[in-house]
Amino acid sequence: MKRTLCCAALVLFLLAAPVPGGERSVWEQAVRRAQTALDLGDLALAGEAIAQLERERPGDLLITYLRARVAESRGDWGGALAFYGEILTVPGSPWSELTAGRWVRAHRARAELRVHRALAAIDSVKPAPGRCLVLPLEPMILSGGEGFPEDDLDALGMAIASAVITGLAGIPSAEPIDLPTTLLLRRALVERRPVEEVHDPLEGPAAPPVTTLLGVLHRLASLAPAGPPPWAPDVPPANRYLASPPGTEWTETTARALAHFQSEQGLPASGQIDPETRQALERAFRASRRKPAAPPVVRPGLDISQAMGTMLGARAVLSGTLEPEAEGAVRWNTAWVSPQTGLLLSPTLEGVLLETHFGEAWARMIERILHHAPPCAGRCEGELAGEGLPNLEAALDFGAALILVEEGETAQAAHLFTQAAHQGADGRVTWYGRAWGMSFEEMEAREEALISESIYGPRRISAGLLRRGSWGLTGGLWRRETGAAALGRDPAMTFLPDWGWVYVTGSVE
Repeated sequence: MKRTLCCAALVLFLLAAPVPGGERSVWEQAVRRAQTALDLGDLALAGEAIAQLERERPGDLLITYLRARVAESRGDWGGALAFYGEILTVPGSPWSELTAGRWVRAHRARAELRVHRALAAIDSVKPAPGRCLVLPLEPMILSGGEGFPEDDLDALGMAIASAVITGLAGIPSAEPIDLPTTLLLRRALVERRPVEEVHDPLEGPAAPPVTTLLGVLHRLASLAPAGPPPWAPDVPPANRYLASPPGTEWTETTARALAHFQSEQGLPASGQIDPETRQALERAFRASRRKPAAPPVVRPGLDISQAMGTMLGARAVLSGTLEPEAEGAVRWNTAWVSPQTGLLLSPTLEGVLLETHFGEAWARMIERILHHAPPCAGRCEGELAGEGLPNLEAALDFGAALILVEEGETAQAAHLFTQAAHQGADGRVTWYGRAWGMSFEEMEAREEALISESIYGPRRISAGLLRRGSWGLTGGLWRRETGAAALGRDPAMTFLPDWGWVYVTGSVE
């Protein structure tokens, strides 16, 4: 039975595959050489193979795809995104779904690199004209009686930020900072903690150990009392507990100095050295000599949005809030702010998103925010680049999907992207869903299938042969009414519905 099935699979495979000619043989050798070089990290050899492919078939999308893979291997994420973008602009390309998956992951890798560089930079980046940082609007739950969940406000704030960034990207004078970079940097700053040093960074030469008499006297001669001793309240405060230089003998003067210190530390003023006194002396001595700490990345009192804008070299930061109101309405309040000075760069902008007329209110909100963006200088009236008019459900699903991507839940995000697309969100959402819905294993399988098609051409099986052969191969291969086939549970066979052919590997039990 096993041999029969294997033979049937082989017959179908041979009938479906055209015999490669001489040109295809040269093409195949160059393609396989490029693949092997990429796997081994030999980018020079990969470049030579791609140059040969360019001579064979100038402008083939496989060449652009391989160039993107080489750019990825070099860590040139901007170059990789540019090559992937070229493929995505070709309508109806069979490479589009695979390329979308590669694009979103390259975009993420570039964002991580930008965050790493921002955190590692000693000096802040110089603000660039037109460079804008857009933050997701922050939920404000003031009364709790509106019935609008905070998670939904989070999602809506994320969707608004994405729409503003998309609008800015269509303005020649603006250079928006992408949303993944914003979210990754904010998370890094919130989670960042100061490193605790093993030893305090103290000024001056090392002091004798506090466990020695000389060490105790040295500290008393270095520390200033807070006031006069309790037994002589009218005496002016001294500059030091022990005015004379520290010696090596214990005297009545040193005993009184120690008692004075003990009384101010809440210890028994015995004038005798004990472990508690030594600890108090060491704490006070270190505090008096400790160097000023280096300023942290986010200084006390500095808003985190200002810190991010400064680190990323933004000229302006869009910051604001979302607040639920009665009957499902949401009030938005935002402004453009200078991260360097904290001063407003625009009027305070506000409005209400009504569930019943959500699309129109959404369009007015985005237009007003873009109109007052510092790079626009009043030239953005009525511009809504790349945005549709979603309903409330579409905006919530889109924002929730963006949050899930940040949390690594890409399968759930893909479902919500697709759902948002069906509810009227803009055109990006469809391929976001397809891109994040693919695992790395699926991308590798799709890549190999497309490369095989580039070498051998499409393998097609006639409908009648497919019906007859399906019963001899497995019971899991069937045809839909549309003429496309789908595969059952057999892992040895892969059906690619975009091209209508069966790929058989291994043996079929």
